[in-house]
Amino acid sequence: METPQDIGNMIPTVKVVSSGCNMRCLYCYYHQENQGKIKVISDEVLKNLIAKTLAFSELDPVQFTWHGGEPMLAGISLYERILLIEDELRGDKKIENHIQTNATLISKKWAKFFAQNDFKVGVSVDGPEQVHDHCRLLENGRGSFNLVMRGLENLRAVGIQPGAIALVTKASLGREKEIFDFFVNAEIKRFLLKPCFELSPSGEPTEFSVSSEEFSGFMVNILEIWLERDDPSISVRNLEQMMVGVVGGKPSLCEFSGHCWLCPKVEFDGSVGPCDSLSRQNYKFGNISDSTWEELFQSEGFFQFLSGLEESESTCGDCEWLKNCHNRCSRYCSPDGNGTWSRNIFCGAKKEIFQKLKSATADA
Repeated sequence: METPQDIGNMIPTVKVVSSGCNMRCLYCYYHQENQGKIKVISDEVLKNLIAKTLAFSELDPVQFTWHGGEPMLAGISLYERILLIEDELRGDKKIENHIQTNATLISKKWAKFFAQNDFKVGVSVDGPEQVHDHCRLLENGRGSFNLVMRGLENLRAVGIQPGAIALVTKASLGREKEIFDFFVNAEIKRFLLKPCFELSPSGEPTEFSVSSEEFSGFMVNILEIWLERDDPSISVRNLEQMMVGVVGGKPSLCEFSGHCWLCPKVEFDGSVGPCDSLSRQNYKFGNISDSTWEELFQSEGFFQFLSGLEESESTCGDCEWLKNCHNRCSRYCSPDGNGTWSRNIFCGAKKEIFQKLKSATADA
């Protein structure tokens, strides 16, 4: 097995506080961990990560995604140090910093910091209050919606229009137009809608999870609203990426490009593995403090990961959408983390959405 040729395009997702978080979202795959314990990445790990990524990455600019848990819990001082280390090591290379946050901690000071230092901000918000607060709860059990809206207002005040990731839960069903309008009215013109699927300790889907049929119906309704709105400034990212594939292009989003290896996770202690969505799989590539990226992508753990992806894709047979789907996102191919790969839980939904997009482009 060989290392993929495009591996130089990877963008590390850095869990600067591990799974530490100020929220207790019901569907979070870290809800069984101690999210109240904050483990902040050290300057030593940061220097190794930044130096080795600058040496390895083929992207221009070189990109980092600062993540968690909730990455803002580390405080502005951490990101000030990150910027100093980047300036010290960058040479003539450009760097682009992204941060994915639950938005509850975005004060005016934070918003100003993001704007002054050109951080690309992504927020996690599921839609209007009743939908969002169904699962996205604070430590005290209360909904987080009002704090999120305050954070969004502070971002807008400094000219930042964030992208968003939203999970589609049982509370989302039947409220497609309300959710679509919420994002547009909140000046979030670029959002990604992901299906919520978690298993209970007994191995059954939780009460807030959606089935393939429910997600399909939801997304087909969103597609119709999106097409009817006919506004090129609004990007429903997963639908947009699926359409790119339908018309013969090459999607860039990992779920549809199939290139899961481009999103390696770096833990606060420097340990490296695949995308954080696959945390239950426990593939270990090594540690960025001990190895270069070249060595990490030649490790036994990395090749085990690639083998798992191949096993997953082999379940698809001669499906007409294989080259546009690749049986990804891999999170939905082994939800219990037992190492057995299977057909994507949302395979049926994606087939229906692909077919709807094919019909829509044919009619255009």
